Amino acid sequence: MSFTTCGHMKWFALALVGFVILPLGFTAQAQTWLDDRQQTEGMGVRFRQFELHPGVGAEAGYDSNVFYSDSDTGAVSSPVFRVSPHLFVSTLGSERNDEESTARASLRGGVFGSYYYFLDAPTRNDVSLGASVLGEVKPSSGFQLTLQDVYSREIRPFTEPGAVNNNYGHHNNRLSITGQASTPGDMFQASLGYELLLDLFESSSFQYLNSATHGFRGGLTWNFLPQTALLYRVDADLMTYTNQSSTPLVLLSDNQRISSWLGLSGALTSKMSAAVFVGYAAGFYGTLEDFDSVVARATVNMQMSPNRTLSFGFDRNFSSSYSGGFSSANRAFVDLSSLVGGVLMLRANLSAGYYSFGALLDPSGTPLGITGSSTRNDVRVLAQLGSEYRFSDWLAATATVRYSGDFTSFEYIRETPTGTLPDPAGFSKFEGWLGLRVFY
Repeated sequence: MSFTTCGHMKWFALALVGFVILPLGFTAQAQTWLDDRQQTEGMGVRFRQFELHPGVGAEAGYDSNVFYSDSDTGAVSSPVFRVSPHLFVSTLGSERNDEESTARASLRGGVFGSYYYFLDAPTRNDVSLGASVLGEVKPSSGFQLTLQDVYSREIRPFTEPGAVNNNYGHHNNRLSITGQASTPGDMFQASLGYELLLDLFESSSFQYLNSATHGFRGGLTWNFLPQTALLYRVDADLMTYTNQSSTPLVLLSDNQRISSWLGLSGALTSKMSAAVFVGYAAGFYGTLEDFDSVVARATVNMQMSPNRTLSFGFDRNFSSSYSGGFSSANRAFVDLSSLVGGVLMLRANLSAGYYSFGALLDPSGTPLGITGSSTRNDVRVLAQLGSEYRFSDWLAATATVRYSGDFTSFEYIRETPTGTLPDPAGFSKFEGWLGLRVFY
């Protein structure tokens, strides 16, 4: 075959592995003001029994590595502009509801999007989208039914410029329904739920990755002290690749995953709380390598002052990956938020983790590494500082600085007209944003 057909197709497969790692550690919302809906919303507009919260933000920024390239291969940088409208809606809260707060149903949802315009990388101009709806119904005392749907269209690059006609569109939709029953006084609670997760790619080159996952959730809670609870949770996921007629570029396998957790959550002092979970997880990946290991999660939350909170913790878990079947993570994180003078909100997030993949193979079972290696381990760092200064109840200035980096010695095979070359898998990326937003 010519280089145009064979070389580029294999390069797609290798570049895809870089995309696979991104959701594990680099998905924090770039707009810090969209992370916390309570901070995003203003006074709102009442419409019958609903409350509407419209808004729009406009930002100018700089991206040092538009395509998540390795620095040795020449990263593309660009100034960028972003416009992000949103509209949130909810049933009236107790403050604005003229009726007694005995409603048996509530609704909360919204839509938002961002248009990106890159001055030096026009092929990246695109629109990301998001929408969600959360409904709660309490048909009887001690029972609650929750329905939720969350949709997103992601446009983050996962190949080099020019590949797949620069179409990086990826649709994700998660639909869930959960029933929860509790005894009088909420001493004992039990929940059972179902999720349907759909992943769809726009480019025909990657539609072989389209998948559907059926998830089953169960949980038990025993509140044996006023502020302390013993919790048990079990999750089972069945993942199927739905477009197997397409020609895959990496070795894939339908898989089944199950995890079981036992945890303790409670208040340590009047200003400090903690939660610790320990469990066991396993993943079964057919012709690929299986996974089984202890999983754990620990978090500490501190109310350092009325306007300052600190959270930190550790997470050990695993998830399915488009390459290698699975990826496991050991990650530590710390989050700090502070409100200064009632008008300046500061938020800082820092995380660092060690990530490992299952064997990275192409459809024929050949290792994807340049030296014949199929083992990849990464260290990833994410640091973000965001601020917002409120001039009034409807106008604010925003600023965000963000760094994401992946450090690994793994190099993929890259075929060129002059031969086979190594392609380092790591990258570093800096972003900076300044903007204004109007909200109500």
